[in-house]
Amino acid sequence: MQIDPAQLIEIVFGAMATAIALLGAAIVKAHFGRDGRGDGLALFLLLSGIDSVDSLLQASDLYPLMPHLIGATLWAPVLLGPSIYLYARAITSPLPVTLSLGEKRLFWAPGLIALLVALPLYLLDGATKLALIDGTLLTAPPSAALSMTVLNILFMIISVTYLGALLRLLMRNAQTVRTLFSNIEDKTLSWLRWVLFFLIAALVWSWIHSIWSQNSGAHSWNGALRALIETATAGVFLYFGIKQRPVFDVAEETPTSASVGFFRLECRDRSHHLRRCI
Repeated sequence: MQIDPAQLIEIVFGAMATAIALLGAAIVKAHFGRDGRGDGLALFLLLSGIDSVDSLLQASDLYPLMPHLIGATLWAPVLLGPSIYLYARAITSPLPVTLSLGEKRLFWAPGLIALLVALPLYLLDGATKLALIDGTLLTAPPSAALSMTVLNILFMIISVTYLGALLRLLMRNAQTVRTLFSNIEDKTLSWLRWVLFFLIAALVWSWIHSIWSQNSGAHSWNGALRALIETATAGVFLYFGIKQRPVFDVAEETPTSASVGFFRLECRDRSHHLRRCI
């Protein structure tokens, strides 16, 4: 089997993205321990790794050996936005963030909806799934085509919603730390803002690529570019996520710590409205 350069690059970087994300999830979990502040980041990396496995299997032409696994990871990208928002919320909070039952349901709801929407795809036989990804079956069954359309729309809605909420959270955090701290270095999460802009650009590219692929067929280099983006994203989140200390780290409080203590007291008294305080 002859492999063209674009496919080789996609396989190599796809494997790197998968390894960085999956190992990174374990590293982040071990780094933060039971603190819980790194759970969102660990989940983001885990989901990224799961999503990269799908791309890697397709690029490596391994799906013919396991056709029934095609589409098994379609639910994972929907939870990327909520997971990174959870990380940012925890790392900028003066108090440990514990999700209520309602918040947990709200967090996992997009993934459950994605699973239900993708059910018609999961029920297709292996031969039909292979024909769909190989392009030999040009017209997908109506139920499968509808599932893909709804999944794409759901992914865009959830991603835009949570990325917008993340940007708002980061802006509010920047205003807060400028008020409470004399030294705001590493407390404004500027790296996360830049990554956010990058993710928005990647999201727009993904949307354009999806339409382009449906109308004219995917170019051979699109998969390689996607693998490069996934590798860079996983690496940046792992590196800066590990370096980032909680914004309200007691060991690093400045002479304005009295303001921080007041801020903590206010949040504790209004714990049922924690989101309004962070």
